[in-house]
Amino acid sequence: MRVCFSSARETGLPDLVISRTHGLEAMAPEGDRMRRVLEKSLLIMMVVGSLTALGKPASAYVAHVLTSIPVASSEGRELEDAVRTAINDVLEHAIAFVPTLVDVRDARVVGDRIYILLLLADDDGAAIVQRLTDGSADEL
Repeated sequence: MRVCFSSARETGLPDLVISRTHGLEAMAPEGDRMRRVLEKSLLIMMVVGSLTALGKPASAYVAHVLTSIPVASSEGRELEDAVRTAINDVLEHAIAFVPTLVDVRDARVVGDRIYILLLLADDDGAAIVQRLTDGSADEL
């Protein structure tokens, strides 16, 4: 059973409520309730933020990169130099990690270009690639 006295709109004071379980209490105005909600939200965000800061980020990098060279450089030593130059350009400009694995996965001639597909990985990424290519691993 609840009994309410005059409302805050009429008197400018908070509503008073008599409740069997809580006795006489003042109901908080809407602004106080919103402030508490915002404080709780801020506290939750700080707790979640600190927990994510303690987590270890993924440290394995693996990338497939497609590069190309002109077909005109497709003879002997000239081809070898062109491929090395293209791979070095990828290593210097296309990725932001130092790879320990550089693997030419595929090379195809399309029109007047030779397209080269590279697999690049750091230490941890190379270990993952090795487990995937073994074929015996059920899980990473």
